[in-house]
Amino acid sequence: MIHLIYLVIVSHGRSTVTRSIARTQSGCFALRLDVEVGDEDEANETIAAAADVVMLDNIEGSEFASVACRLRECGVREGKRFLLETSGGITESNLRERAMGGK
Repeated sequence: MIHLIYLVIVSHGRSTVTRSIARTQSGCFALRLDVEVGDEDEANETIAAAADVVMLDNIEGSEFASVACRLRECGVREGKRFLLETSGGITESNLRERAMGGK
């Protein structure tokens, strides 16, 4: 897994997420790229850059469900394949909601 901050470091802090992911992917032929993001804009850019897994960090409740649905719809429309992952703030009481991604 690569945290977004690591991508910025890899690209010497002068690059977009897209360039950082491309640079990371160019260094390895067998890489499954899992990128942690903090908001929907970062998630969209990460998906557009062809990350394999997008981890939505600390996005909770109805916001998580809404973001997950929009990302899935956009991915289908644009023919992008990716997995969504969630982290941060997960408790026994919200585990089912997180696992269902808003469904």
